Amino acid sequence: MAQRQFEYRVAVMQLNRVTFVDGKWAGRMAPTEAGAIDSCEELSAWLRNEGLEGWKLVSVTAEAVSGQNLSRLYLRRELAARD
Repeated sequence: MAQRQFEYRVAVMQLNRVTFVDGKWAGRMAPTEAGAIDSCEELSAWLRNEGLEGWKLVSVTAEAVSGQNLSRLYLRRELAARD
């Protein structure tokens, strides 16, 4: 029996919006533009879309950085078995 393999994804959430995924800005506007965070997808919609692609939320951590509350979301999905 082949060992199961997974791929992983880390997302950062601020103000109920997913701002970074795997270290890359997730908004539709440049992060330096006014209101850029509003161009990021809301958490519930983002999680729903990720779930449709096979991703599962496995852990969440919270921290305060420069006076802002950040949450890191850790997701994984199983890779297709190779013969």
